[in-house]
Amino acid sequence: MNQNGFLKSGKSMNSYETNDYAERYLIRANVDVKATKTTTLGVNIFTRIRELNQPGATVATIYNNLYYTPNNAYPVVDPRDSLAGTLQYRDNLYGSAFNSGYRRAFDRILYSDVALRQELPFIKGLYAKGIASFNYSFGQTINRSKTFPVYSMSIGAANDTTYSQIGTAGAQANSITYNSQNRQFYMEGGLGYDWTGNQHTLHGELIYNIDRSDIGGSGDLPVLNKNILNTYSYNYADKYFGDVSVAYSYFNRLPEANQWGMFPSIGLGWKLSSENWFSSNAIDLLKIRASYGKVGNNLNIGNFTYLVDYAENGPLFYTGTSTTPTSSATIREPALVNSDLRWESSYNLNLGVDIGLLNNRLSLSADYFNNNVKDNLILRRSGASTVLGSALTVENLGELKYSGFDISADYNNGPEKKFNYSVNANVGISQSKMVFDDELPVSYSYMARTGQPVNQAFGYVADGFYNTQSDLDNAPIIEGYTPQLGDIKFKDLNNDGRIDIFDETALGNKGPRIFYGLSFMAKWSGIEFSMLWNGSQNNNVWTNVLNNLEFQTGANNSIGQASEMHLNRWTAATAATATYPRLSLGYNPNNHRASSFWLKDGSYIRLKNVELAYNLPQNWVNAIKLKGARIFINGLNLLTFTQLENMDPEVTASLLPNTRVFNCGLNLKF
Repeated sequence: MNQNGFLKSGKSMNSYETNDYAERYLIRANVDVKATKTTTLGVNIFTRIRELNQPGATVATIYNNLYYTPNNAYPVVDPRDSLAGTLQYRDNLYGSAFNSGYRRAFDRILYSDVALRQELPFIKGLYAKGIASFNYSFGQTINRSKTFPVYSMSIGAANDTTYSQIGTAGAQANSITYNSQNRQFYMEGGLGYDWTGNQHTLHGELIYNIDRSDIGGSGDLPVLNKNILNTYSYNYADKYFGDVSVAYSYFNRLPEANQWGMFPSIGLGWKLSSENWFSSNAIDLLKIRASYGKVGNNLNIGNFTYLVDYAENGPLFYTGTSTTPTSSATIREPALVNSDLRWESSYNLNLGVDIGLLNNRLSLSADYFNNNVKDNLILRRSGASTVLGSALTVENLGELKYSGFDISADYNNGPEKKFNYSVNANVGISQSKMVFDDELPVSYSYMARTGQPVNQAFGYVADGFYNTQSDLDNAPIIEGYTPQLGDIKFKDLNNDGRIDIFDETALGNKGPRIFYGLSFMAKWSGIEFSMLWNGSQNNNVWTNVLNNLEFQTGANNSIGQASEMHLNRWTAATAATATYPRLSLGYNPNNHRASSFWLKDGSYIRLKNVELAYNLPQNWVNAIKLKGARIFINGLNLLTFTQLENMDPEVTASLLPNTRVFNCGLNLKF
């Protein structure tokens, strides 16, 4: 894969490429060998080699400076064809793209595993299996960046022109930084048993695995997970199904007394359509399912946070004399420790039904889930001393709840048809709730976080703009700020004549999040076509980010860019129609703060992928000793329908525009 970025190539001006690009090579090999009648061996290897390039100033800096630099801040070059700039705007965007050298990053990934399964002849159905896996990644960056000067032109009283140099032409750097070196070892061994007889089918496994990761390559202690897993599956007459599993899991970054956790689960199923009494010309399959289990989570536990730690950046103390003092740093305890740190646990209930219609060409599935997260790691808020000299640590105090439905429908007109197609549609509806967050007592019920959805947005309720002097005269007091005409007006929810933290409330849509997708695939005479749509509804998005705010302050007190959306800002003439507050230089503590004005509906529908492919006729590929050959072209992120402006609804925090990507390729099977 070779993908260029949004910048132009700088090779005509340099002996190297300055444009941002990504070049990637993938190699995958999966080999399964029947070594003997009772032995199966599998070897899988995946490797990726990737090269990334960008200007020495970095793409992130250039994109930030696009917003921090007005269009008329300086000319690209002065009359002498030197890069132009000012004391405030020293990073000439053209120079940053082409005159700042380059940075090149390389990373390599290797995933490899070997799996062995051996049937044990002394008991029919008994087998042993083992897996050994080694994963390795390595990354480094070559820094060949350099600084460049800009020149500020000024014309004197006598019409004389002078140029002031800002910055210097620095030597090109030449350094290598090793970004990461990660290793993962995974080993698994176990015994399994399969038995079938007189309409009974039984499967059982006892597995022990070890997963060790050495992250960073800088001497960090490894992350070590162990699991003892015992599972049983039972099926009677293709009617009644049962699954039982117990996982006994270990994590080395927990206190010794809590490193092991037990997580059992059970599942039951009933296939009504296999019953003798079931008879329906319309329904081919009808199955109901239920499962309940306890699941553990260790992703939020951190790095041995139960151990006492010390930092070397404590307050300074001074020795010597008043004229020649010597300062020395002290060490400090950065946070309290929690010696009772435990696994986060989730108790998950799932109820489902599967239906097959039209000779099972139409499949319908619906699932209801209700997951209660216990022992969620949060900071203690109640009962903590107000004169404590250390920061608090997380404790297993919180409780969350997630519930909702997943519904899918799949239709296939039949693989025997010359023109074969399938359609899949799915909808997910998810609701969350903060059951317990150790919240301090609130003065007003509308301020409470408890009972709200997880990650619920909070802020002030916008109530139009201050349009008249009467609005200002009757405005509530805003601590540290004097409102002006054109500012956003907020509701005084507690009617105390002030706008402060007691007027913050839950904002936006509190209803369930809805996710959906639609895929279509068709085949005819070697031609394949597929497309994928996805989208979501009822998701709130904060839009008070750099690419939407006007005249933000950058380096050297520079004043940034404005955009087309700011043309409809408030003025005395547009007070009745304005959709944006009066413009401000830099951050405005009233207009740019979190409020309902900035919380928008991030719903979207996106054509995520389209692919067209052709499989060469088999007699053609046989002639060149191949098993198959496929030519394809595809496109990613082709269309998006959303009310958001200047933002990607899926990645709202990024300043980079969403990339439309086209690929073409050839797949060969040997």
